[in-house]
Amino acid sequence: IIKIEKIMSKIKSKVKIKSGLTIDVRLALSIMIVSTAMLAFNFAAAMFSLPDKEVVVKQNINQKITGIVELLTTDDFENNIATYLYSINVDGVRYDLQSPDKQLSDYVGKEVIIDGSIKSDVIIANSIQDTLSKNIYPAVLGEQKYVVVYLLDGTEDPSFDAQAYTNLHFEGANDFIIQESMGGANISALTKTVFFTTPLCSSFDVKNYAIEAIDAEVDFNQYDGIIIYLPYNSCLNYTAVGSVGKWEVSTDDGLLPLYYVIMNGYSSSVVPSAVLGHEIGHNFGFAHSASLECGEFPYRKPLDSECYYYSYGDRFNIMGGGTYSTHYSLSNKLKAGWIADKEVIIANLGTYALASIENSDGFMPRGIKIPILWDAEDIKAIELYYQSYYLYLAEYGVTDYFLEYWSDIDMSWFSDEVFDCPDNTYGLSPSDVERGLLIRVGADPEYKLDFSLTMHPNTEVCWGSDIQDSCRPDSCLNMAMFSEPFKFLLEGETYYDQFNNMKITLLSAGDETATVKISRIYDDIDAYEIRSEERRVG
Repeated sequence: IIKIEKIMSKIKSKVKIKSGLTIDVRLALSIMIVSTAMLAFNFAAAMFSLPDKEVVVKQNINQKITGIVELLTTDDFENNIATYLYSINVDGVRYDLQSPDKQLSDYVGKEVIIDGSIKSDVIIANSIQDTLSKNIYPAVLGEQKYVVVYLLDGTEDPSFDAQAYTNLHFEGANDFIIQESMGGANISALTKTVFFTTPLCSSFDVKNYAIEAIDAEVDFNQYDGIIIYLPYNSCLNYTAVGSVGKWEVSTDDGLLPLYYVIMNGYSSSVVPSAVLGHEIGHNFGFAHSASLECGEFPYRKPLDSECYYYSYGDRFNIMGGGTYSTHYSLSNKLKAGWIADKEVIIANLGTYALASIENSDGFMPRGIKIPILWDAEDIKAIELYYQSYYLYLAEYGVTDYFLEYWSDIDMSWFSDEVFDCPDNTYGLSPSDVERGLLIRVGADPEYKLDFSLTMHPNTEVCWGSDIQDSCRPDSCLNMAMFSEPFKFLLEGETYYDQFNNMKITLLSAGDETATVKISRIYDDIDAYEIRSEERRVG
């Protein structure tokens, strides 16, 4: 559980970039979703550099450039910082990519035609057109084979056993992926160890050293990805880094598409196996899962015209702040092909039966999607700590509600640190939440943040591991974003969307299935259908 005091202490943190520039953390947190000028990070090209080739684009001249947009995500879980590094692969040559007015996350994994120019190793895009001919994030089915490389420097415990470590942490990640894919996917590992004495103070050095050390004995044609563990290195300002999808990597076996992960440290205060599941999620094409806080206590709503967001805020998705006691989201599973389109209802108005996500007996549907018809400027989401950065959900690309029914919610991980306040008249206790409907907004199949909504946003909670039987007055908080046990819509409750004249009611919540009703707030104002007609008219 994130302690609020620790998070707030990070507000003034800075991130050092290889070039010597100092960039405020808010840009690192917001770079994926801010549609203003993008920074090019020079080390992105260095880290995954490709073989030298004949120059395919000319310097400082406007021209048409065709390539695939790639994204590398770095996760600093200790300091709650996510950084997004965009590049474009042009006929086997990788360049940093920036655009002053284009939402680059719209094009991740796609082949595009750029009207722009190149300066040094950076392509400046004036316009971007999707060719619709390629997408490098296909369904993730069957065995995904990784080579796991441990870089050892002699500082590790003499009893350290690389194979045992792989077995332990891959077992957790593999069990989770088998569960989430309902047996459709799994991961396996070939373990290698490499001793090094040369300082490795950049991700570029780590990647090159690992691949060169094992290249002669590994046929990378037989593998889908590479994961590199190294002793904790303070030169690397992240917990882990993961490629979004497969990147082309140079090996003795040729230029091959491989998933890519670096794990900075054999152990961490963040559970290593859960971090591995998060980074492999990036490999599979999954974005972070954020949470929203809308309005002022005690008058907050689950969704309103102005909200705050936090990129790691969804504790019920491992792509947010979750663990293996949670799940990948419905939109993640659709993207990976683990849930078929026919297993999800595309709903408008009506009453629907919905299987629980824990149910593996073939009951359907496994989720509900509701197309969102709000206007482009209906919902403004502001980055929680750095409020000069914001986005509009519709403009960002949020297109659907995603509804999941949880029949066995694990609240044990909150029991030691979260208590209802003694004078709390607004909320619930974690013990009150056993099953319910989890509501997110997001996009499918695009690489976009999910945003989870909090159904009981005015609940107060207490934070701090030193809390025993009651709340300290200074620990009693009312931040909806961190009131994770209270996200669920409970049996008999109704969520209202005033923007679409729509409400969602959880009529019943059983052991295996639930009943969900979607209706209008005002029967005499058919705003949902009226706005749909307006959209069709254009």
